[in-house]
Amino acid sequence: MSLRLSVTSLLALSSLFLGCKGGESDDGADGTETAGTETAGDSSSGDENDDDDDDDDDDSSGESTTSEGCTYLGCDCDDSAGSCDAGLACVDGVCAETLCGDGEVQGEEECDDANEIDGDGCDSDCTATAVSALSLGENHTCALIDGGSVRCWGRGEFGQLGYGNALTVGDDELPSDVGDILLPGPAVSLRAGGQHTCAIFEDGGLRCWGLNDRGQLGYGDVNNRGDDENLAGLAAIGVASAISVEPGARHTCARVGNGEVRCWGANDSGQLGYGNTLDMVPVLELLVPGEALTLGGTAAGLAGGGYHNCVSFVDGGVRCWGANASGQLGYGDVANIGDDELPNAAGLVSLIPATLPPNTEVVDVELGGSHSCALLGSGDVLCWGANASGQLGLGNTNPIGDDETPNTQLAVSLPGAVKQLALGANHTCALLTTGAVSCWGDNQVGQLGLGNTDNVGDDEAPTAVGTVELGGNALTIAAGSNHTCALLENHDVRCWGQNNYSQLGLGSIVTIGDNETPAEKDPVSVL
Repeated sequence: MSLRLSVTSLLALSSLFLGCKGGESDDGADGTETAGTETAGDSSSGDENDDDDDDDDDDSSGESTTSEGCTYLGCDCDDSAGSCDAGLACVDGVCAETLCGDGEVQGEEECDDANEIDGDGCDSDCTATAVSALSLGENHTCALIDGGSVRCWGRGEFGQLGYGNALTVGDDELPSDVGDILLPGPAVSLRAGGQHTCAIFEDGGLRCWGLNDRGQLGYGDVNNRGDDENLAGLAAIGVASAISVEPGARHTCARVGNGEVRCWGANDSGQLGYGNTLDMVPVLELLVPGEALTLGGTAAGLAGGGYHNCVSFVDGGVRCWGANASGQLGYGDVANIGDDELPNAAGLVSLIPATLPPNTEVVDVELGGSHSCALLGSGDVLCWGANASGQLGLGNTNPIGDDETPNTQLAVSLPGAVKQLALGANHTCALLTTGAVSCWGDNQVGQLGLGNTDNVGDDEAPTAVGTVELGGNALTIAAGSNHTCALLENHDVRCWGQNNYSQLGLGSIVTIGDNETPAEKDPVSVL
């Protein structure tokens, strides 16, 4: 509540700060006091008032206004900028202290929702909290919130939501109804995999929860986490200085501070990169997932797909390993890499088309179920791998990378330059530099957000269908297997696509995007 000054308080303040009313100072000089500084006389006239001057008609003793500098507690004000000092607000024409919790945004408050609940979008100290990042799994969704708290919704059968039960969230309640996951501390980054979730924390620890049938959590066993216990005491995995983490369908890889990459979990296709197909379940006593991979360089970036991975190197170049049945590794064949050889046995993926300068930078690589895309420094996008639904955006359904390299193809035809990519099982989305979002590929459940279920990219370019109607510009995007979400500039979260496990977080299991656009539905109530 804003502090209203009592009459007594105002009288006391008036006697202390006569300058606000042009009163006579203790030394007999008329003056105006501004922010603790006295100036004698009327500064506009340049006349000086002598202590011995008996003339009481000097206009400098007239009433002061806010323009003359009285901006502290108790001064008159007019709601204009700067009419009260920082930390004060103009209340009923007087500069007064503000009190967080009165429901009015005043002074230096960022928000005021008249309660003392943290994590609801406006914390008890009247600082605003908002969603800062999104990550989507096979059929669950997680949000990282300012300050490091995490909320998840969708399928919870294996504990992947982290609430200490196996319940679905979002089918008949909203994510905001459930609140934050109980975690050991604030998270700084968050990634959702097939049925498990991982986060890096402020303390430097990497922790994972959810399905663990193949050791993908990295705890030296196959016990799920988060399904029947909260995560407040969850131990960190033995990966020191993790910079990024990429959970796949049933495996996990992490990039550490020295540029090394370590992987653990399922390994049917050599996706762990250790030259075999043995699952890696870390030794319980050590809690150290697999040894550093032999990559042939220092990793600057790491991308994880369902069953394959790629790294970008500090000195340039991209190398991939794991499943390759559709050419998703980009080497012009369908041989898996990492099952009986190390990743460095393969060359670098050829990514720069002849239509672009040969020194064009690869800014980012993102992976889907069985396809891969690269964002180039030119703002262009190049995709390869499986293409049965047009997810490569080339206007056909021919796979790329199985008997040719990606650089033999043209870049995807898009409405503008791209700044971020998000890949699902069989669909692809691009965030343009304008804040618009363009999606293509599989659209059976409206995951492209176009208000229909027609695939895009199978016989037309993505430019032919326009962009997703979101009701605002997007800051970032994320894709799950068959659903997609965007965080908008106003920090609204909008999700669309498959919703059989309420992964859209809308309090129902109704699919969105198949016959309506995301903008036609309410944003997800996260906070």
